[in-house]
Parts: sequence; structure tokens; C-alpha cells
Amino acid sequence: MEAAQIAKLYDGKEAMDVDTRADKRELGIEKRRKESFHAQEALMLLAQLAHNMVIFFKRWFLGGTKAEKLGMERSVRKLMRMPAEVRVGRRGRKSG
Repeated sequence: MEAAQIAKLYDGKEAMDVDTRADKRELGIEKRRKESFHAQEALMLLAQLAHNMVIFFKRWFLGGTKAEKLGMERSVRKLMRMPAEVRVGRRGRKSG
């Protein structure tokens, strides 16, 4: 491969890395570690599902608008913000 082709591929890799970091930050899995392999796998699958749903939402509902060009972070923070609360039960476990 020529140097120009290698540089182009490397630039594409950097763009994917930036997207992955933004997804991790906005989907709340940046520093999540689970002891169980199955729990970690479930967390990653849920993150992939959330990512795909945000992309689908942007393409389907925002197609052709200025909001379609928003990144993952701004899409989640600005467009999909939902008020919520976490309740702690008697044994200190989160519910709802």
C-alpha cells in the first residue's frame, strides 16, 4: 500500500475510535466493570442496542433536518432527555 492509502485508513480508524469513546461516555458504560462474564456481555449487548436505537431514531425521525447531524452525545443529551429517579429498597438495592 502507498503512504496516502495508509494515512486514509488510519484517519478512518481514528474517526471510529472517537465515535466509540463518545458512545461509551453517553451510554454510561465508560467505567462499568462487571465481575460476571455474562453480566459484562449483557451490558455490552444493551449498549449496542441503545446505540442502534439512537442511530435509527436519528435517521427515521430526524432525517432531512439539522438535528440529524448531531453526534451521539448531543442527540442523547438534548433530544432524548427524560426525567427519572432511582429508588433504593430496604436492602439497599436499586429498583425502578
